[in-house]
Amino acid sequence: MTMTEQEMAAGVEEIHAAWKAFERKLLTLVEAMAHPQDRLVLEVGEQVEVPMVAFRMQSGALCATVGDDEYTENHAIGREPLVHRAIMVLRNIVGVPHPQLLTHRADGPVAQMSPVLGLAWTGGLRTAPDVYAETDREALVDIVEDALNGVYDVGRDEDDDLYLEHLGQRVWVQVLPDAPATVISTRVAHGARSRRQAAVEVGILNRSNPWIWWQVIGRDIVQTATVETMPFAPHHLMTTMAVFLDAMTTRDDLALRVGGEVA
Repeated sequence: MTMTEQEMAAGVEEIHAAWKAFERKLLTLVEAMAHPQDRLVLEVGEQVEVPMVAFRMQSGALCATVGDDEYTENHAIGREPLVHRAIMVLRNIVGVPHPQLLTHRADGPVAQMSPVLGLAWTGGLRTAPDVYAETDREALVDIVEDALNGVYDVGRDEDDDLYLEHLGQRVWVQVLPDAPATVISTRVAHGARSRRQAAVEVGILNRSNPWIWWQVIGRDIVQTATVETMPFAPHHLMTTMAVFLDAMTTRDDLALRVGGEVA
């Protein structure tokens, strides 16, 4: 094999890896779509008249326009098939050589999370996202609460810690008083039969997700994520929260593997 052939093979592998990584990001974003106004469009350049791929919420279900076809999610199998179909059309039928050549538009709460795709905004620069350089914890808690309230039903306890409900359990959002960070956390399992086995399972999960981590505390397993708050960008919080809530779907399998119960 000549050097040129080696370089070509490496280039093909790099493009394949880029599409796989983009598909994971797109799935993460699409799975976070729940608001009736959520809409996400992927296209190339300024070809805005005929969107190649569009996702929208309709009557509580995700609908997708992929090329000339219309699809509605099957709740029994989830949204992954729709995302995979979209990637196949963009890559193999439309012939987009690399995901970075795509652009996007978004409406609704999902627009705050769309920077996770790493794509340019169709038609040029989008409005710069809000960024706050706030050092007062009380003021920062208010900013974090306002950001979350646009999408979630948020409560606040006597310590000014915020919380929301997901999958029937409480998820905490704590603005730390002594560090420039906001911590999202929830107990996903308790009563683990073996702490050693729990540590093994947590280690596997921690290698699978670069944004979320799990830790064993006693016989509990806690899921955690951290968002930097100096400066604080609400769209970073919203993107991380969407990924965090999606990761909670692992809790049933996790509790089963460690011989515990879902929190």
